[in-house]
Amino acid sequence: MSAFNPTISYPNPLDLPIYGGGTQDSTEKLQILKITRDSLASALEQGALKESEFQNTFQEIQKLNTQIIKLENPVLPNTHIASPVKQSSSTPTVKKTLEISQWEGGPYSQRKVVKGEMQVLDTVGEGSCAFHALLGKYNSKLGKFECKDHKEVRKEFAQHLEKGFEKGNIPKSIESDMQSWCRDPGYANIPTEVKNAPELKGQWDLLKQLINLKMGDSVLFRNTVNDMMKSKVFQNNYLNHIIEPKSSMSIGELQAAADWKKIPVRINEDHRSMGVLRPDHAKVDNEIEIIISDHHFSRANFIPAK
Repeated sequence: MSAFNPTISYPNPLDLPIYGGGTQDSTEKLQILKITRDSLASALEQGALKESEFQNTFQEIQKLNTQIIKLENPVLPNTHIASPVKQSSSTPTVKKTLEISQWEGGPYSQRKVVKGEMQVLDTVGEGSCAFHALLGKYNSKLGKFECKDHKEVRKEFAQHLEKGFEKGNIPKSIESDMQSWCRDPGYANIPTEVKNAPELKGQWDLLKQLINLKMGDSVLFRNTVNDMMKSKVFQNNYLNHIIEPKSSMSIGELQAAADWKKIPVRINEDHRSMGVLRPDHAKVDNEIEIIISDHHFSRANFIPAK
């Protein structure tokens, strides 16, 4: 089949007989559908589309694939298809679909809840799923979103954080995560590189005592965590966690990375929207959807209920 040529004016696939219009025979219809689908998939894979166009393009590719499958595999009278036809690898794989509600609208006081479905799109994992979800492009060979230079990106993010640390600037989303993590007596969510630093043992012991005394919300507890976060030992070990390719990221760290890259993002967690990390946050143009489900960040596609 010939490649898509942007200088040629192809018929609108919606005008084809399969959609109720046009007069082309089935061979010509099939060719035009495939050319149209592959051109859309190529634009999606190369990141040529604005994020605001992602949802419509993704849905159109799915629609085209359905029609192509019907033309390539006609069901004749008294016959049955033995097994489903595998979907084209040019189409982002929908791992699962969740029912979810999101905040929409403008000012905080005027927000409304919008219900719909969240399509979870397959995303590479291996510890850097946050970066694959945030910065990845669709890899048709893998059938997943992938950030190929995620190791280098992690190093650059660590350098960005280090410069902020030197000026006393700790991203609010990371600070909030750390305060929350430290209230867990087992410190299950604290990065291993930080939790096991021998120089910080005294501070960890103090925090554990405060938790046992039910003082996890006290000023002393918050100040102890903040002081520890400002120490060079803590920061160096924390940055090692950011650099380590297989060290999983938190929601707060993903938000900090998105802010660093100036990427508007809405982070969803299963059935509730985490887009309210900033009180004034409402859905904006070009905002990408990310969902964390089963401890894995994935790119996502929100479809409002009709």
